[in-house]
Amino acid sequence: MWRESNPDPATVARLAPVIPPQRMWILTNEYLRRTIIRQLPEVPQNQILAEPMQRKHRARHRVGGALLRSLDPDP
Repeated sequence: MWRESNPDPATVARLAPVIPPQRMWILTNEYLRRTIIRQLPEVPQNQILAEPMQRKHRARHRVGGALLRSLDPDP
């Protein structure tokens, strides 16, 4: 949903009526994680995941999808 930069706080605010920030997950890299935590305090820190090195989007999306399925296997 977001570019390869920080998620826009306005985007989180726009989504909040449909998806509360407590249920949002952000997949990023280690370089951006601290900045995102500061900019989006309403999203729980343990839901802002960072890969140690920036890799391809596809791998990050697969890991994110697998994590979310493990938390809620019956969507």
